[in-house]
Amino acid sequence: MRVEEMVGIPDEKDVRRWLEEVREQFDWQAYLMIRLGLEVGLRSNETRHIHASRIPQKSVLQGGGDPTSMGILGDPSMDIFEIGIGSADGTKYGKPRTIWVPKDLMISLQAWVRLKKHRPLAMKQFSEREPNSAKPGYLFFNPKTGRPWGKNHINDDVIKETGIVGALDTTHRLRHYFASRFMLRHTVRAMRIAGAVSGKDAGLLLDHALNEAELQLQMQMGHSHGSTTRVYRNWAEEQYYLRSYAQKEIE
Repeated sequence: MRVEEMVGIPDEKDVRRWLEEVREQFDWQAYLMIRLGLEVGLRSNETRHIHASRIPQKSVLQGGGDPTSMGILGDPSMDIFEIGIGSADGTKYGKPRTIWVPKDLMISLQAWVRLKKHRPLAMKQFSEREPNSAKPGYLFFNPKTGRPWGKNHINDDVIKETGIVGALDTTHRLRHYFASRFMLRHTVRAMRIAGAVSGKDAGLLLDHALNEAELQLQMQMGHSHGSTTRVYRNWAEEQYYLRSYAQKEIE
């Protein structure tokens, strides 16, 4: 059972096609900023203010970073990398936290920092306009000003100018998409594991797995209160049971 089959969230293939459209119509800045919302769950303010120094300098393809998995993002086969962000990166209330970034996205972010045709080109464009200014430290920035993009840049200049997929019509909904898929993946996985166990142990195992997933999501999203994260857990469990009931009715 795929996550997309359980609830009306956009199919991953449709989202990938939309991302390619964004990359072709705009640039890597817009493409990567949207991916950080979809695949990491960053807030818009965090995406706009995250510093380039947060990205490991040594390529992950050459052993850079410290990959882990443990199924943290709901896929045990996915290598992920930890990076720390804080008040300088626009976190809410200035709270520091560690976020997990999938390997393929980390590779793209490292390419953006290094390759001449990506971020260095934007820095060159800015330097030519403002030769006496310090180089921008932000990962993403307006090459005309050297400052972070405005808060409505992705919403108004990118998302609304491309073929919006499903309900992904704002940067905040990209974050909801990430959190929903995160808990749905973990719920499906936990239900399968618990289904292989009998008696009271099954319930205990299920509860433990979902508690752990909920805590991981709270840390990733930077929620101050567990009740905010619990909404996604309750929703994911409801969707799983509704789907299972519907399948039994069909059978």
